[in-house]
This record gives sequence, C-alpha cells and structure tokens, in this order.
Amino acid sequence: MARKCQLPYDQNLICIVYHDQTLSVHHQDQLQIRLGEIFHCSNTFTDFIEFCNYIKDKFNGYRLVFIFCGNLAQHLCPMVQTCKMDSKNVFLYELQFGQDRLLSNLPNGQRFQNIDQLFQKIIDDLEGSMENQQDNNRETSQNNELNRQQPTLNFGIYNRFQQQKPFYSLSRESRRFILFQSFIDILLKIEKNENDLKEMWATCCREAHTENNDNYIQQIQNFRTYYSANNAIRYYSKNSCLFRSINAALRCECIEKIFTFHPFIAHLHQQLVALGNQQRSISHCSEYTLYRGVKLPKRIIHQLSDNTNNLISMNGFLSTTKTKTVADAYADPDNLVSGCESVQFEMHLNEEQIKGNITNKRPYADISNHSDYQDEDEVLFFMGFIWHIKSVKSTAENLWIVELELSTDGLEHMNSNLDEWTNRCDYFALGKISYELGEYSNAINFYKRMLRLSPNLSQHDRARIYLYIARSESANNSFENAIENLQKSYENICNISILNDEPNFPLPPNYADDAEISTISVLKNMGLVYRQMNNYEQAKTSFEEALQQSVSDSDKAALHYALGELAFEFNNLVEADKHYNLALKLTKEPLVIEKINRKLNRK
Repeated sequence: MARKCQLPYDQNLICIVYHDQTLSVHHQDQLQIRLGEIFHCSNTFTDFIEFCNYIKDKFNGYRLVFIFCGNLAQHLCPMVQTCKMDSKNVFLYELQFGQDRLLSNLPNGQRFQNIDQLFQKIIDDLEGSMENQQDNNRETSQNNELNRQQPTLNFGIYNRFQQQKPFYSLSRESRRFILFQSFIDILLKIEKNENDLKEMWATCCREAHTENNDNYIQQIQNFRTYYSANNAIRYYSKNSCLFRSINAALRCECIEKIFTFHPFIAHLHQQLVALGNQQRSISHCSEYTLYRGVKLPKRIIHQLSDNTNNLISMNGFLSTTKTKTVADAYADPDNLVSGCESVQFEMHLNEEQIKGNITNKRPYADISNHSDYQDEDEVLFFMGFIWHIKSVKSTAENLWIVELELSTDGLEHMNSNLDEWTNRCDYFALGKISYELGEYSNAINFYKRMLRLSPNLSQHDRARIYLYIARSESANNSFENAIENLQKSYENICNISILNDEPNFPLPPNYADDAEISTISVLKNMGLVYRQMNNYEQAKTSFEEALQQSVSDSDKAALHYALGELAFEFNNLVEADKHYNLALKLTKEPLVIEKINRKLNRK
C-alpha cells in the first residue's frame, strides 16, 4: 500500500480531482482517504462547469495537482495543458481504477490503474520538486479551544497530527461523515462496564509513563481516583491532557484511540443531554448567536470560503461562547502568527426549530456552571452538528468573520441516514464501519473482540465474522491471513445449514460481491485472494470447486467470468475466451454483458 506520508505544508498546494458521477462509492471513499492522507487542501468535482469555474483563477500563484478519473480524462488533460501555466507547478495524472484501458495522452508515468501506485508517484514527484519547508505542524492546535492550550499525550497519533481534519464538507464528504457519526453513535449505545473505564485510565497512564511526564502521570492518577460519570463536563473542561488527547483523537479520526475514550465520551454525552434539556425547559429565549475565536491556517480559511453556501460539520467537540469579547480574545487579531489568520465564527441557531430527538442524539449545553472557566460563558456542542456557511469575509482589523447557521434540516437528514448503520450496536457493526472508513486493522480488531467477548456465538455468526476478517485482511494486502480466516469460515459453514433467506451484504471490488454465508461465497473469495497472490493453481481450484457447487445461473456466470479473468492474466487466452463465452450465455446483467463483450473483442 502507499505509504501514509502527508506532504510538507504549502498553503499554495491544492489537489483537484475530477471524476464521473458513475464512479463507485467504494472508489470515491478510497480517493478521499488517500487525499486526506497526503494533502492539506483538496477539492473534488463531478460537475464539469463547476470544475472549470474553480480552476480558472488557480494557475497563478498555486501549485496544482490534477487527478482525472473516467471518460472525460482524455479531454480534460489536454484542456488543462493548453492553459497558460508554469509547468513546474502543475502535475497531471489519470486514474482509471482497473478499467480496461487508459484514455489520456499523458505519459505512462502519469497514468495509473492502481490508486496506491498513483499516490506514491505523486508523493515522489512533489517531494522531488519542492524544498522541504519547515512548517508549523501544530498550527491547528493553537488557540483551538477556550483557555486549554498545552501539549497532548502522544497515544501514537502524532504521526497523524498533520492529518487533523477540522471540518467535513458535506457536499463532498457526506458518506464518510455519516459513517464516522454512525461509529460514534454505536459507541454511545454499546454496553459498557467498569473494565472499559479501567482500560481507559490504564492506557492513559501507560502513555504518560512512556513519555516520562510526571505531570501527566499525576493528572491521570487523580482522574482515576476521583472520577465520576456525573462530572464528565467538569473533567473535560479542565486544562489537562485528557481534554487535549480526546480532541486530538477525534480530529485525527484515530479509531483505536476514540474507542479507548468511549466510556468518557458516553458520560459526557449523557451529561450534556440532561443539562441541555434542563436549560431549555426553563429558557425564555429561542434564538442565539454564539461565538468562537481561533487562529486558523490560511488553507483552512480557503476551504471554508470554497464551501460558502454549503453545509459543513466541525470535527470533534465544539467549544463556543455567548460573549463576543471572549471570542475576540482568542482570535487575538493584534497578535500575528506566521501562516495563520485570526478568525471569529458567528454561529446562529434557533432552538424552536430543533426537535427533541435531535438534541438527545446531538446535545449541547451552557457548561459555565460546570466548568473550571466560568467567566468564559462556554456553550459546548457534542460532535456531529451541521452548519450552513452564510459568508466568509475579511475585515480591515486583520480578522476573518465566518458566519454560520445551524442546519436543522441537515441534522434530520443525517439522523435518518444513521439508521442504516446503527440498527445493530455491537463490535461487529464497529468492524463493518471501520472497514468502510478504510481502517482495516481496526476492523479486524473489532471483529476479533466480538469473537473473544461473545463465547455463545453460533457457528453461523462465527462463519460470518471470519469472512469479514478475511475481507479486511485482503484489503490490507495480508493475503495469507485472509486465506487462513476464509478457511475458518469454510469450516464453520460446513457444519451448519444455511437458510435461503440469509441477508446479503455487498462487498467492494476485488472481493466477492456476494457476502451471503455459503461455501460458494467463501470458495469464490479464496479464489480472488489466491489470484491477488498470483497463485494460479489454487485460485483456479477454488473457483472450479465453487462452480461445481453452484446452482443459479448468476453464480455460474460470475465464476466463469472469474475463471476467464484468471486465465487471461496468465496468458491462457483460449481458456479465457471459453469461460467468457460461458459467462455471456448465463448472465442477464447488461453491464456484465458489456464488460464481457469488451473482453472478447480485445485483440
């Protein structure tokens, strides 16, 4: 896989992606994950007019990386090449996600069918062309919260510190946002016990000892001794490593560490729900304007401006104040910081439009009387609130004003979409979401936790979990482990009778797209993994054994197609054509027919 290495910060470096609307959701997610790992600023387009309007003023003063996917790549590459530009500052690439042929006129070193190879080449090209600038790696942590600005525990996430994600742009990242919020929702609902809290404190203490920080060790010991779930807000508001570590984990989307803190996150959620409902029951004011003062890197302001009139959601907990002068103090426009600008958010909300079911899932409350900093009039929002950007304006006082309005429609839409992922609240569900987020190792850990903590699982459930572990191992390029778990799944299936109405869970490309628990699906997946390992004989044996057990024409067509692909890769062209023709006779799917005809007509 491509090494996860974010490039040195360059406020003028932008990656611009254009892909067809037909690009699969799985491939869109892969793109967004890689973009987030490599670039500080990126924009993705599916509308040609929007793309053209965006790039027209970007060729002066910016370093641009273009990635084109889909049929328009053959036209977009020459179009960009004809623009007046400094060729040293523009990089063009084509990505076709394994399609039969590349379409553009770019040199071979700029055309790819493998996303890992593409991003490795981008890293090499950019690092070779730019000086390694000394950037302020922790710009986004400065003045980011009210009066709590000291280093955090490491927790293994400093290597991801530059990947902190301050907000989601919902016009482009809505699915990933829904997945991440679903993960949080399941964490809130999943059964907790005293051991979870003990594990959290033990992990914190271990990290403090690793860093040899006596101050942190003492803080953690005090928390462990005196902590009460009813005082979660008080502990969150303290100037402590706990506050900073939780927010760093959330903004880095570090699944493993977020899970570590899930007992505290749940306690904070519960207290905010109770406190917020109590305050609203006696409040005589429904419309509020809240403020937030921060210093932000110029790239973040650029991204906010690009999202004017769109919906965003801040990542992590959101601290605001009812007092404008407090926000002014933290924006501090008189104190210039290199690479950053002073920003004041004006955030409008109308409580009459917010329904109770929303505030029970996404609570907020005035925590002044529960905070160590009562004079800051702090209103704390749980994660997941959706805001409409009304304007982003620069003032003459070295201050940017970002006006936001709470989007109740967006919150209701989000809640309705969460049901898809949160109808099952266990470690298996956390594993599935982690997989969809591209967190394959974490997905495996959750599946294994499910096996370890659920001794009464049926063989049917164990077979399914092993199948999903294998899927994650395969996506992580750990093919031997994938085969081992597929064999365990197969052994469990052989001992049970599978009902005809078993639910069908779709799997992404390069893994069998039928996750129904059956010997056929496991054998097919074994074949696909062996094929990725270039083990021709084992792949062929697995496909043929699955074919012998198949009854339906659709299963037979899929397996003949898989055998044709395998034979073609190993240059057995006659055998490949035989299987393609057999698949063509059996399938009724128009897209499959079109794909097979392309194979047969390729000479």
